[in-house]
Amino acid sequence: MASSIKKQVISLFIGKFMSMLILILLPVVLVRLMEKLDYGLYQQGILIINSVGAIFAFGISSSFYYFFNIINIKEKKQLIWQSGFLLLILAIISSFILIFFNEYLSLIVSNVEILQLVLPIGLSVFFFILSDPIEHLLIVEKKSKAVILLLIIQSVIKASLIIFAFTKFDSIAVVFWFISFFYALKFAFYLFYISQNYRIIDVFINWDNSFLFRQLKFTYPLGLGNIVGVIGEKIDKFILSANFNSSDFAMYSVAQFRLPIISLIFPAVSNVLGPQIAVCGKEGDLIKAKIYWHKIIEKFSLVIIPFVMYSIFSARELITLLYTIKYIEAAYLYQIFLFTFFIQMLSRGIILHSFGYTKYIFKVKIIVFICSILLSFLLIPSYGIYGATFSYVFVFYLSGIIQVGKTKAILNLKLRELLPFSYIIKVTVISLLSLTVVIPFKFFRINDFLFLSLTFVLFFTSIIFLFLHKGLIKKEKITTIIEKVKIW
Repeated sequence: MASSIKKQVISLFIGKFMSMLILILLPVVLVRLMEKLDYGLYQQGILIINSVGAIFAFGISSSFYYFFNIINIKEKKQLIWQSGFLLLILAIISSFILIFFNEYLSLIVSNVEILQLVLPIGLSVFFFILSDPIEHLLIVEKKSKAVILLLIIQSVIKASLIIFAFTKFDSIAVVFWFISFFYALKFAFYLFYISQNYRIIDVFINWDNSFLFRQLKFTYPLGLGNIVGVIGEKIDKFILSANFNSSDFAMYSVAQFRLPIISLIFPAVSNVLGPQIAVCGKEGDLIKAKIYWHKIIEKFSLVIIPFVMYSIFSARELITLLYTIKYIEAAYLYQIFLFTFFIQMLSRGIILHSFGYTKYIFKVKIIVFICSILLSFLLIPSYGIYGATFSYVFVFYLSGIIQVGKTKAILNLKLRELLPFSYIIKVTVISLLSLTVVIPFKFFRINDFLFLSLTFVLFFTSIIFLFLHKGLIKKEKITTIIEKVKIW
């Protein structure tokens, strides 16, 4: 079982990493093709799609991680199709609201040019919601290679369509028509997949209303929490967008650049181990749940702590290399955003989700939502993008601390048992020692690419050597990762 879990985690991580590398090139290319105002408008449109899409997806697909491993094949078929029907209803409602109340969009983002994007954005949201379950389904089915292929192919298609649309037509509106086409294509593939693997006729013959209500009972607090959570997480962007021009919004969007290897290890580990913890929750096995949770934190800390420390050290060079000197101010904001990874590596909500504490998660998101709105309205009008940054980081930590506190109560842990403290301290000390190797390069006058290349190699060579020396990683694991990369 342990070997199977490791194999899934490594496969999913590699697939997501390769996918993210492709998508990272997209903003790098776009900031060079577009003016700041155009890039800001593009990011505002993406913000609306991702926000409205996430809100109306309502956490339906997340219920797969709870149900899929604890139900029979008949119920699995019904789970897939009834989730699709629920998402269809939500997609229709979302598109109706966007298209028929479009005049409010320009007020929300303080940019009248967004009105020309309403129809393609509405269609993008519609198909975004309908296609949402595909990756989640493949993960709970344990089809790691299929997930990798899906992630890579869809990243290539999406990036290619966006770049082609702008270079060919020089129009943000056309870009969003191509984005809507991408999500429609993704949904068509998902519909074909479930039609082939989960025959709909079997579902109607064996339909069980009680199971529909079980899913709704599990999902509705998760969905309500998702609505509050999405608004709370993105309220800083909306308030910033409403108070400042799209050029400032472009700067803020660049500052929120997510490190690919860090951003991708979270779902790669959590989505694989989450269903295992759900089984522990059903069986009431607190000890095993704690072991799984600590294992997740250890995997995260091994990657996150070194990468965050190096990224804070090299932020200025990285941002200017990727986004040009025009976005240099974003480097300082980027360093502040990086601190959110330290609380994120605790996988703060996985125990609550897996044990079915969705109502509590909803309460937490209400608290965070209120704090986020208050802080954003207080700080952003006066301090602009810096106010938005501090507001975001504060509420992120607040949410994490509350959820970790509840996890302590659920697993009945003492404070000294709460986290794998000794492991985290070892990784932190090793990372700090490795950082001293590259600090002298800050005093050399070399170009950004050479600086990043030399310091990256030296820092992580030192990290790997010390990890091996202290037994935090084994040679066999490195060999396994290399073999996986060679296969793909």
